[in-house]
Amino acid sequence: MKLFSPDSRFAQVMTAVGEMMLLNLCWIVASLPLITIGAANTAMYTVMGRRLRQEDSGTVVPFFKALWSNLKNGTLFWLAQVFVTVSLGSFQFLPFPGVVKVLTALLLVLVTLLFSTIYPQIARFRNRPFAYLRNAVILLVLRLGWVGLNSLLLFSPAILFFLMPMDFLRFGFVWILFGFSVLFYLSAKIMRKVLAPLEELAIR
Repeated sequence: MKLFSPDSRFAQVMTAVGEMMLLNLCWIVASLPLITIGAANTAMYTVMGRRLRQEDSGTVVPFFKALWSNLKNGTLFWLAQVFVTVSLGSFQFLPFPGVVKVLTALLLVLVTLLFSTIYPQIARFRNRPFAYLRNAVILLVLRLGWVGLNSLLLFSPAILFFLMPMDFLRFGFVWILFGFSVLFYLSAKIMRKVLAPLEELAIR
């Protein structure tokens, strides 16, 4: 039947769904040690970026190759992000003046935006850690709106859990099946626009 032909639209859609589910599982497994979340993010951006550029990259094997090759940088920046986030976040629970809490909260948002551009950079370019940070500042200035939208997208699960915890848990199977891979796919599309200045001007 034409419906089940490998070239049919139905078969292509089902193949894409299956690959997204596989990538979702790969990301969950790679993130389980917690310390490797940054490298897992980078691997997801690597695979999704190749898909958007229509490069036939496969699924599971390319993911773990990217995970291994970016393990050092991904883990380095993830640990730095956790340290800075916890340090700045702790100000909200300590007896500091209100103005200090507001300033540290704004700084925390800024740091979150900066780090959200680093993992896609690692996935796309080979560079030194300082260069990734420098480019993150440049991208934040040039593409603030897109960077903010991307961060909002990535934090949408946490936002949904905070606003509707019971509904979030009720549909938790969605995140286990393909929720995270869909988020990274959409994020990769946004990050193509964010990284455009680096592509065009070769700021590396």
